[in-house]
Amino acid sequence: MNKIDPYLLRYRFDVSFFPNETLFGFKIVNCEVLCEDDKYRHVYGLEVGYIFFTISFININLDTFEN
Repeated sequence: MNKIDPYLLRYRFDVSFFPNETLFGFKIVNCEVLCEDDKYRHVYGLEVGYIFFTISFININLDTFEN
């Protein structure tokens, strides 16, 4: 698994044409990722899609938690 830099990707806005996963409507993103400092961080986001394109906004919460 690749680790990410949370300060570089704290806010991310993306528009994808012909995405791998077809989306018709809204999708809420709520997960956690492993960062370069070996801490897990929450990821929140919203995706809006209409078959041939997807608009995404993702936010990485910099507050950490322990598993």
